[in-house]
Amino acid sequence: MAAAGAVAVGFGLYGFGSDNWIITLRDTYREVAVPMGKWPAIAAFALPAAIVSPVGEEFFFRGLFHFSLRSATNSGLATFANVFAFASLHLLHHGVSRDAAGLHVRVGSGLMWLLVIMGMAWVLTICQLRSGSLWPAILAHSADTLVTNVAMFGLFM
Repeated sequence: MAAAGAVAVGFGLYGFGSDNWIITLRDTYREVAVPMGKWPAIAAFALPAAIVSPVGEEFFFRGLFHFSLRSATNSGLATFANVFAFASLHLLHHGVSRDAAGLHVRVGSGLMWLLVIMGMAWVLTICQLRSGSLWPAILAHSADTLVTNVAMFGLFM
């Protein structure tokens, strides 16, 4: 549901403009995905993304990073650092980009994207802490990634 909310917020605030993170993500893959067609693109990009990224990111951010920080500091600070680091990495999807003209920062929509991803990361951290396992966070992250990618490739491609 968080992914659907993030998609709705992006379109509600920014429509189909370049400040919408779903449009930015879509445009990243558009040149390769459009010739493939909707369902092959979903199979080629969305399904692997819904497996590989959540497993790797959850083992690193909610596993190694958060666990290490909790061992060295209090749980609240460890959670904030984990959530902020996770969201900051995702600014590379939308918010910060580089091309031949140089570095580009989308201040308004980039900040909104950062907050949306921080909210998601906080929920994933709560899933891990309450369950004592990474698997609920991995499954939630996987569902979020799948919904976002299906929206991107299936609805707006």
